[in-house]
Amino acid sequence: KTVDIRGSVLGENFSRFRLEYGAGTMPSNWITIVDSPTSPSSDLLGSLDTTTLPDGYYAIRLSATNIANKTVATSARLIFDNSAPAISLTAPVNGTVLGGKINLDGAVTDNNLKNYKVEYSPDSVNWNLIKTGAVPVANSTITVWDTTGLNGAYTIRITAQDAAGNASVYPLSLSVDNVVSDTSAAITNPAYGMVIANIVEVIGLANDT
Repeated sequence: KTVDIRGSVLGENFSRFRLEYGAGTMPSNWITIVDSPTSPSSDLLGSLDTTTLPDGYYAIRLSATNIANKTVATSARLIFDNSAPAISLTAPVNGTVLGGKINLDGAVTDNNLKNYKVEYSPDSVNWNLIKTGAVPVANSTITVWDTTGLNGAYTIRITAQDAAGNASVYPLSLSVDNVVSDTSAAITNPAYGMVIANIVEVIGLANDT
């Protein structure tokens, strides 16, 4: 992202101003953005493309010099962040058939995480909130989804945003089956209480509709 740096350079006997940036909270090396003998015509002092720079702490320094070669300077500390939050799910696996309370295990991480939310939808149009959070999760249970009363195909969506406005979305498709009343199992042979010996063939039925 390109950052517009705004401020002012005022005073009589102006000679030149310089706008610089450096990596770290106390840079030892400064890189010039603007070095001009002309006083700024507006509050826009210069612009810096941060997409070519690694994420991290930076400082911006503005200095002004007069014709007597006297210099004053001021600086601001910033965090450059062009990386979207990282989202992963280790369980459940995409396409799994589950029911009851489902643990959503994985990670939501970012050095400058602002918030995240977990939602579910039967049609990928109408979304229902499961959880919101603002603390990164590292290889743990992100939330537990209680699917009581739900049946059919659903999509889980985890959305995360950081303080710089970068965002990520992680989708997962699941089938939910909480129908237990139509599930039956029965042994038809051998009969209950039968006295048996040797090898016996056990015959039964199991149905789930």
